Amino acid sequence: MQEKPYYIGHNMRFVRKYFGFTQKDFGAVFGISRATINTYESGTSPSHKVITQFCQEFNLDINAFSTMQAQSIEDLMLVLNQATLNNDFEQAMAKFKAASPEQKEALYSQMLKKHLATQQVVQYLHTVNKPT
Repeated sequence: MQEKPYYIGHNMRFVRKYFGFTQKDFGAVFGISRATINTYESGTSPSHKVITQFCQEFNLDINAFSTMQAQSIEDLMLVLNQATLNNDFEQAMAKFKAASPEQKEALYSQMLKKHLATQQVVQYLHTVNKPT
């Protein structure tokens, strides 16, 4: 994996702002100063230990986080840890299998509504973010 310091700093800033942290508060989560966060966001590559801790804290895939540049919430979703998503899916499937037929129908209806709503949001975001 070839890390790109700019991507790491850019992605740190993107995640920090997405979750509403100031640099000071964000640094406090990791036991580092605001100035250090600023240097990371400006392009100085953090140590592998800091990157690993950061990715674990926010449940991000370290390879994707280190090599791609997040430009949108959709991009951020791509770096979510796949193992966690698989675990969540397995837990949901176990609950679904144990549900009564009525509960399964209600769950299916809820999932369909959420899926349709998600599609509408993604379509809207693509419309708003179209290059002019």
